[in-house]
Amino acid sequence: MAVRSVRIAIDNKLTGTWATGTMLWAVPHPLRGSATKTLHGAANKPITLAGAPVIVDLPVTDDPAESPADWAYTVTIDTDVLRGTYLVQVPSGSGTVEFVDLLGAVPSAGLETYATLAQLFAHEAAADPHPQYLTAAEADVRYELVPTGTTDLEAWLTTWAAGIDSDQSYREPTAGEAVDAVLGIERLALGADAAALLGPLGATVSSGVDSATGRPYALAVWPTTGDRTWGAVLVDRSRPIGLTIQCPHPVADQHSETIGLALWQAVQGALLVIAGAHRDATGQQQGGYPLADPGKQVASTFHQIVAAYTTRGVPGVQLHGFADASAPGLSHIVATGSGNAGQSARRAAEELADVAFAAGVARGWDSSGSGTGLTGLTNVQGDQAHAIGVPWLHLEVSATVRGDATARARTVAALAAARLDLPAPPMLALPVTGQFPRPVGSSNTTGSSPFPARADHIHAERASTLARIDVLEQRAAPPHGLAGVSVDALQATSNTGSGVTFTAGVLHLVRVPVPAAATVSTVYLGVTTAGSGLTAGACWAGLYNTVGALLAQTADQATVWVTSGLKPMALTAPADLAAGVYYVAVLVNGSVLPQLARSAIAVAGTLTAGVSTGAHRQMTSGTGQTSLPASVVMASAASTSWVLWTAVS
Repeated sequence: MAVRSVRIAIDNKLTGTWATGTMLWAVPHPLRGSATKTLHGAANKPITLAGAPVIVDLPVTDDPAESPADWAYTVTIDTDVLRGTYLVQVPSGSGTVEFVDLLGAVPSAGLETYATLAQLFAHEAAADPHPQYLTAAEADVRYELVPTGTTDLEAWLTTWAAGIDSDQSYREPTAGEAVDAVLGIERLALGADAAALLGPLGATVSSGVDSATGRPYALAVWPTTGDRTWGAVLVDRSRPIGLTIQCPHPVADQHSETIGLALWQAVQGALLVIAGAHRDATGQQQGGYPLADPGKQVASTFHQIVAAYTTRGVPGVQLHGFADASAPGLSHIVATGSGNAGQSARRAAEELADVAFAAGVARGWDSSGSGTGLTGLTNVQGDQAHAIGVPWLHLEVSATVRGDATARARTVAALAAARLDLPAPPMLALPVTGQFPRPVGSSNTTGSSPFPARADHIHAERASTLARIDVLEQRAAPPHGLAGVSVDALQATSNTGSGVTFTAGVLHLVRVPVPAAATVSTVYLGVTTAGSGLTAGACWAGLYNTVGALLAQTADQATVWVTSGLKPMALTAPADLAAGVYYVAVLVNGSVLPQLARSAIAVAGTLTAGVSTGAHRQMTSGTGQTSLPASVVMASAASTSWVLWTAVS
């Protein structure tokens, strides 16, 4: 058998690193060696990628001494860079060939119909006691194509969906069942052993060739009886998964599942996920929505399977149906749930309008559809896709269109033409308005870049951002063996002077970076001028975290702050602090308040430049307080122009 060296080099262009993971090269059917009188059975060759290119020797797929002489490997790739299943041919020739140059090779039309090993054995067994060898008379005879049969998936869907009604039982999977279901579907898509995981969950796994498209498929189906009515998942095995087609309300939204299957047949490389229970099954509610409605329940098997592909960046389209009376005059409502309207959604609306639905196509991102209440704003699959920037389409189809086979076909044709499987290209992204970085010495400007920025992005090297300030503060070890200090003691002075206010009953919160984890048992203040007539049971110091939760506090300090000097104040219970930022709180009440050591008064605005509200160096909160509150709304606290000296140890 002729072989050729294949160099396999897969890398991540963004990081410049080579892929790690596995590949499985499968010979999908037996081969006959005419010269050697040997029958080569189907076999698998596993290959490990360990962060570097590898070179392997593989039998060629066009060896004239082998029958058939035009076949293809089924190559399953499972790496941190690329995942998918491909049909690959290795041509005869000298020298090493690159794996990347082999992708895209198309096997002969007869590949799927050559005789199986069992069929060959059966053919020989009647006249040959050694069926693993070919007879001399057959040495130059090529086996004829043996049809393997196809499956009418439309007939299967009709039969299976007939069991879906509002009287069904249903329960959500346990956490373990959900994990096994997702892993099982991933195995199904990769051509691995899915039955080992899905079988114990009650699902039936099968594969075949779709009679409508001639493409290989794999199918996992849960029954519509019992309480594990978790649906059906149909995988196109001819190409890596590039689109999820989601049907959460089969039968309830009549023919939505039929449209889903037709779209699966029209778009190569799709994953069709159909719920297995009627949305009103069991009649139970969870979170204000039907328990059996997977469009609202994140714990459903439906959502977990879809989410596994969404997190990898696979776009999705979800199909629904509405009663004509719910939106009179409309045929389709194209929307994107809680996400922005991207290019694929706009293409879908345009394509639907072009195939005789012009007047009836409403768009959820403008007034034509936004008021219908049928735009998927509370859909959990849409929320997840929007959160990570993956294109996702929510399509509502009228009862009239769903009930008409011709109108359904036009709908499918429009969606296929819209290329919903394409990721959103950055240069084509819609303009983003109202999202600006915080000003540092200049006003906000919109800019002219075609690239939008996420509202929660972080400038990793911008020194004025709060995150950067935290890092710089935490790198500096506090003096005197303390765990954290607000300002250097050499910069401290009395708290009197113009612009300084220290008011009875007002909580003062002082930012203290703690650069390393520590167990803190003492808070320090410096009293420069003693107070008098302080109110017993109304003078406290304490410790808060950055979200305003009280972590620890001292005993009453009314008798402590009536003398000057350094005041170490024991916490009533030690606080275990991770490295980070915390706030020392000071609350004083009485007739003559003490004066405390503080920083100089800062130039207006300099203490708050580039710092988020609720994270300033020193803030005040509330009035008329006599005890430390259990929590403080930090975002509502007001900034001061000076900072008390305080420390923790």
